[in-house]
Amino acid sequence: MRISVSVGLGSKDEQHFLGTYSFCLGPFMCRPVFSEAGTLTIACHLAGIARVHIAMNAIIPAPNSSNSSSLDAVALELAADFHFDVSGCSTPEELHTICGRYRDKVLLLHDAASQLAATFLSIFPKDIGLSLDQSTDATRWREFEELASKAHNRRDRRAQALRHQAGIIAFWGPAVFRHYSWHALPVDLTRRLHDLTLLVPRWEDAVRVINRQMLARHEQRVLCNNYKAHKIGEHATSSTIQDPRSPVERKDIIDALDCVRQCAHHSWDHINDAIRGAPIWQFSLTYDDYGMIVPDVGDDEILGARLTKRPRLHCHVSGQEKDLLPAVEEGEVLPISDSGQAIEDHGVLQFPGTALQHPSREVATSRSPLTDKHGLNSGETLNDVSRMETTSSASQTADESQILTSDPQVPSSFAESCTIEKVLRVRHSATIDSFSQENRHFFPTENQASYIADQRRPRHTWLQCERWASIYSEPNEKLGTGSASKENADIWYLDSDAVQHYVRAGHIFDRPVVIKQSFQDCGMYNLADYTELLSQQLASTKGDIDQGPPTGAYHSMTIEEYQHQLSRLDPTLYDAAPPALPGAANLPCLASADQPLLTRLAPFRLLPTLLRRLRNTLQSKVMTDPDTRLAFNHLSPASSFSPPQAHIRGGTWRRVLFGVQTFVIATNLDEVEWLRYVREGGDAVPEGKLRIVVLERDDVLFLPPGVRVVHASLALETTLMEGGVLWDERNISGVLDELVWGVENGVSVEGGGALLLPGVLGMLEKWLDGQGYRQSSLGASLGYKEDAWSKIKRLRELGCT
Repeated sequence: MRISVSVGLGSKDEQHFLGTYSFCLGPFMCRPVFSEAGTLTIACHLAGIARVHIAMNAIIPAPNSSNSSSLDAVALELAADFHFDVSGCSTPEELHTICGRYRDKVLLLHDAASQLAATFLSIFPKDIGLSLDQSTDATRWREFEELASKAHNRRDRRAQALRHQAGIIAFWGPAVFRHYSWHALPVDLTRRLHDLTLLVPRWEDAVRVINRQMLARHEQRVLCNNYKAHKIGEHATSSTIQDPRSPVERKDIIDALDCVRQCAHHSWDHINDAIRGAPIWQFSLTYDDYGMIVPDVGDDEILGARLTKRPRLHCHVSGQEKDLLPAVEEGEVLPISDSGQAIEDHGVLQFPGTALQHPSREVATSRSPLTDKHGLNSGETLNDVSRMETTSSASQTADESQILTSDPQVPSSFAESCTIEKVLRVRHSATIDSFSQENRHFFPTENQASYIADQRRPRHTWLQCERWASIYSEPNEKLGTGSASKENADIWYLDSDAVQHYVRAGHIFDRPVVIKQSFQDCGMYNLADYTELLSQQLASTKGDIDQGPPTGAYHSMTIEEYQHQLSRLDPTLYDAAPPALPGAANLPCLASADQPLLTRLAPFRLLPTLLRRLRNTLQSKVMTDPDTRLAFNHLSPASSFSPPQAHIRGGTWRRVLFGVQTFVIATNLDEVEWLRYVREGGDAVPEGKLRIVVLERDDVLFLPPGVRVVHASLALETTLMEGGVLWDERNISGVLDELVWGVENGVSVEGGGALLLPGVLGMLEKWLDGQGYRQSSLGASLGYKEDAWSKIKRLRELGCT
């Protein structure tokens, strides 16, 4: 079929008739609109020069006669228009302008024809004109190719983009092209997509190939801990593809094209949309209307959360591990997912202490007027456990402020035996087994068995508490609803804006805070890169290495030795670690990650200010930058346990760069419990005061200055944290109280600032004496300054000189 087309140039109101042509109808880049008279009008922007209006009068069989008469009509019509325009000319300049305008009209028609020919030549089969001899039709095909070659020789990026876009539409259809906004792609990617359409013309086959490449990228990110790859639905900040409806990345298009070129077959039905055999729904993925895999963002997604959750593989619990879980009678409650499967079926670990309740998650009663199928009372809510990377929108009984035993729906036998270690085994069985077996590698002889048991006991006891931290969150619409009030919560969850608001309002934090903040360098760190940094920059230096079992004491080894041990950890595995692989505490700050906004707020810049002043007064200039002395990295391979330590060196912050870290924090200890800690160290486990919180990537744990706590940690996955020390100039008295207590009781004060504590105290005295003292931050209280001076004097009496 061919189309009889009348072509005119100019605006819609004033057009110049050029003639009637007959050609095949192809995929135009615009939407056709029928007028009342029945004619079809199509507006196309060609070469960015002008708008061509094509009036299609009728669709008729292709005639074999020549169109020379139409061309003659075009020439005569242009001549008549030229005569009309030049008849009113009075100067040579006006005549020159009119001639140039008609020259552009002719060239525009030539350019439009060459571009159309080039576009359709890329769409037509390659051998369409080769089987013809010297017939008229063969001659016309040669003329068509010559016209198209003129456009091919042009390097106009707009013309090239138009040819490739038309080719994509011709094979895969305009709906797919518009849905994924491929008109915004750069020319090189559009060309590759066009090449892919020529090799795989059916969209149903092409989308299978593209999905396979995206799933491979997603697997590298979530299962291989490769943070250079991006999950499906996430785009790099530098990527030219940013449309949220298009999950395809540049690498996917290139890899799909290479895959098709290397495959000799043309059937793609064998491609299975799965990740290591697990269906995509277990990774919070689904299909869009055109068959492409996209993130499954449901109605229960918390506002402000990451675009996709970090899923886990389906893991089967061994019989030995199942025996660790308590037997549950009929009618008892087990944590189950929305799909009705128990946690051992999915390998999902529920963390009620870290999940915030979403206000929209109301549970409808189904089994009885009082309870639903989950065993929850009417009106209770389900916890959003995306904070711990669930495989689906898993849920669990909420109200973190209650211990398991306080819930009347949960039998006491189940609550008493369901310790944190046993729950961890369900999802991180390899990690916990590695942690439990570590002692054998250090003390293999039988005569030391009792010593091993004594040393293992406090470490395991710190992991067997049943109380999750109760949470207050702000803002609720972004983080979800917490489980406790401000006054009663163990830990606050705040975003960076809320932290700014509290600090500027003069609030002094008196409990741990988890800060949820978006970082520009999110996902840029992985174990392989950090290990390479260690080997290149710190091969012969000393560092404090947390040797792990059995004593929990810090052991000094060279970074070269530690790097050699890290080489045993395969970075392609998700969280498996060799037994006895130690964690490194207080490593130099090599990652140089973006610090949380908290560190830039004026009240928390006191300690760097004092160190800079001290550096300027010292004769020797060997002192490094104070910011590097106050910052540190902490690398924890999976299953490594950091022993309990007191937080008495001022405020600290820790940002998780990659991995998942569990913190066990003891707050609100009385004097008897603190004295016991001084005597026994980590063996002293405060009964009923251990609180558990789990940190994911980019979570920041802030332990405020002047708040004395004891904390231990267990790495559920290989984790790298960056942290630092800071003081609050509004709570100098509290900071000095902790320092005095630590020196009096022989508890070491760690960190770069502690090494220069006498000099820092001198700078603090001068600061309080007027060189930087701000009454607005300290409340203009003379007693405040006197109290600080008395505590500085006490520190010097204790030997800090």
